[in-house]
Amino acid sequence: MKVIAPRTITNAMLFASSLAETDSTPWKPGTSFAKGARARGLISFDFTIGTLVDATLTRASSGTYTAFNGLLTTVGVDQPRFECVNGVCVGLWVEPQATNYLKSSGDVSTGWNSDGATSVAGSPAPDGTTSTRVTVSTGFGRWQPHNVATLAGEMWVFSVYRKAIGAPADLGLAVRGMTNGANNAGTVVTTPATWTRQQIVRIMAADNSGNCSVLAVSGVPGLDGVPNKTADIFGAQMERGSTASSYIPTTGAATTRAADVLTLNWGAKGVGDGAYTARYTFADGTTQDLPTKVEGGKAVVPTASLNRNVIAQVRLIEVPDGTRIYESLQADNLAHSLTDGTWWLDIAPTNRWALFDGAIGSLAKANGQISVTLRPDIPVDSLAVLELTAASVRVQITANGASVYDQTQATNGIDPASLIFLGLPNPANASITVTIAGATLSTLVTAGALVIGNMVDLGMTEAGASIGITDFSKRSTDDFGVTTVVERGWAKRMTAKTKVDTAVVDAIQLRVASIRAVPAVWIGEDGYNSLIVYGFFKEFSVDLALETISYCSLTVEGMTAAR
Repeated sequence: MKVIAPRTITNAMLFASSLAETDSTPWKPGTSFAKGARARGLISFDFTIGTLVDATLTRASSGTYTAFNGLLTTVGVDQPRFECVNGVCVGLWVEPQATNYLKSSGDVSTGWNSDGATSVAGSPAPDGTTSTRVTVSTGFGRWQPHNVATLAGEMWVFSVYRKAIGAPADLGLAVRGMTNGANNAGTVVTTPATWTRQQIVRIMAADNSGNCSVLAVSGVPGLDGVPNKTADIFGAQMERGSTASSYIPTTGAATTRAADVLTLNWGAKGVGDGAYTARYTFADGTTQDLPTKVEGGKAVVPTASLNRNVIAQVRLIEVPDGTRIYESLQADNLAHSLTDGTWWLDIAPTNRWALFDGAIGSLAKANGQISVTLRPDIPVDSLAVLELTAASVRVQITANGASVYDQTQATNGIDPASLIFLGLPNPANASITVTIAGATLSTLVTAGALVIGNMVDLGMTEAGASIGITDFSKRSTDDFGVTTVVERGWAKRMTAKTKVDTAVVDAIQLRVASIRAVPAVWIGEDGYNSLIVYGFFKEFSVDLALETISYCSLTVEGMTAAR
C-alpha cells in the first residue's frame, strides 16, 4: 500500500490553466446582483496574459525582456515588457531606473583585456547576436579595461550571461579592486551548458584608486577562480543595488534605463476611491502586500518599493481571490463584500480551482481537454488525477527549459477513473503540465481532483483487503408503503493490512499521523481503480508481530464523489 501525502496548491503555484469560468461573473462594488445571482472574487490585474487590460505603462527609454521565442528582445519607449519562460508569459517587468556602468556589454571581444585567457567567437547569444568564447588558464579571464568608480560601503551587483561548453562547469565570477586589492572577492558558480544569467553582489571596500573592475570568467584561485575552463559570455552589467535588473545594453558608454511607471485603473473594475491593500504576486511565486490609494479611480504602482521586478498579478486583499463562487441571498445586492454572510453564500469552487479544493464532489469541466501547469514550491514525486471522465492524461515535466519527463496513461473506458503517476523526477525549478484529453475536441472532459505530493510506502498489501461504498442517498417510506428516494453522493471506503519491516514502523506511524487532517490519495494496490481512495484514514494500528516483521492495519474513508 502507498499513500501520496498531498501538497496544497496555492495561487502562486498554479502557473497556467486552460479552464474558463462560465457560471459566475466577477464581483464589483458598483454592480448590483439579483437574488440567486452568482459571483466570484476577481478584482485583480493578471499580467500573465501578455497584454495590458485597464492599465497603462510608461517608460522614458527602451528596455529588454525575454520574448515568447526565447530571445532577449529590446522594445522602445513606453512599450510593456512581458517576460517569458519556455514560451509562457510569467509577468510584466516593472522596475526602477538603473544604469549599466560597463561600456561594452554585448561584444566583450571589443575593448576587453585578458590575462591568461584567450577568446574567439562563441555561440549565438541570448539576443541572437554572437557571444564571446573565453578560455582561462590561471589568469583573470576577461575584465572591463575601464574602471568603475565606487565608494566604500556601496552595494554593487555584477551580472553576466554565461554558458559552459559541453557540460556544466564550476566557473569563477569576481569583482576586484584596481589598486590595493581591498575589493578582491569572488565566487564559484555552477554554470549549466545553456544560457544562464548569473550575478555576484558586493559591498565595496576602500580602494586607493576608488575604482574596481569585474571578471566574467576568473582563473585566479584567490578570486575563487577555476583554471582551465571555457565558457561563452554575453551581456555584462555592473550596477548599484542588491540584485540584477533587466539587461541594459551598452556600446562605448554607460547607459541608463528609465523607470517603469505602471498605472492601474481600479475604477474600471468598479473599485471606488479610497485606501486599500494591494497584494503583488511575482513571477517567482512570492507575494508582497503594500498600501495603495485609489484616486480618481486610478493608482500608481510603487515601483521602488517592490521586492521583485516581474509582476504576475495584483489584487486587493479586501476581496476574495477568485477561487470560490458565491450566490446572492438577497435582491439589490450592491457593494456588499463577498465575505458578508448576510448577503452572500459560499457554494462552490470556481471551475479553475475545482481541481484543487480538496474534494472530488466538485468537477472541473471543459470541452476537448483540460490543461494546467503547476510550479511546486517543494520537490514532489507523485501525481494523481481523480474522478476522471476523459480518454487520457499526459504529464510533462520540464526544468530550466529541458524536458525531463513525458508520460501518458489511458483510462481504458473506466468512468469515472483515477490515474496515478509515481516516481516522478523532481529537479529544482520544475514545471509540471497535466493535460486531460477527451476522445474528441467536442467531448466533455471532467475531473474531480489533481493531487501532487510525495509517496510514502506503507508496505506490501496482504490478501483480503476489503473495499466498499457508503451511499448518502435518502430513502423514506410513508404509511401507504410508497418509497421516495433522494439521490445523493457516495464515497469509497477501504480496509487493508500491510506487511512492513519492523525497523520502519516508527517512521510510518509519524508520516501517517502527519496527514491525519488532510485528504490524501491511498493506493491499496497498483492497477485497481477500486483500490484508489481519496480521503482520510479513520483507524491506523500496528501489530509488532515479529522482531523483523510487523503488520499495519488501516481503514480509509473516501471523500464524497460527484456521481
